[in-house]
Amino acid sequence: MSVLVYVMGFIGLFATGAIPLRSWFVTKRVVNEGRRIYLFLAVIIVIAALAIDVVTISRIFICLTQPYCGPGVASGWIYLAILGSAYILFEVAILVLKTALPPKPRG
Repeated sequence: MSVLVYVMGFIGLFATGAIPLRSWFVTKRVVNEGRRIYLFLAVIIVIAALAIDVVTISRIFICLTQPYCGPGVASGWIYLAILGSAYILFEVAILVLKTALPPKPRG
């Protein structure tokens, strides 16, 4: 179980920068496509991912700057693991959305 927390924690460390960057690229691609339903769903996914990112990073910041972080040493890793799982769910949601919608007709 602790290995899973550490792996997800490392993914969470990566996700601190990847979620905003991927959100930008996803939003830019959706706006360029011009499909309203895809834009609506993608924006909801992006807002949810960014909200989870901001809340979790603020918890990690508080954990690192306060004398008390939690009941154990693993509290910071658990926050990072939550962020890592949110990043994986974000990528899966974008992939499902991308494959579920038919391609835009040309012309």
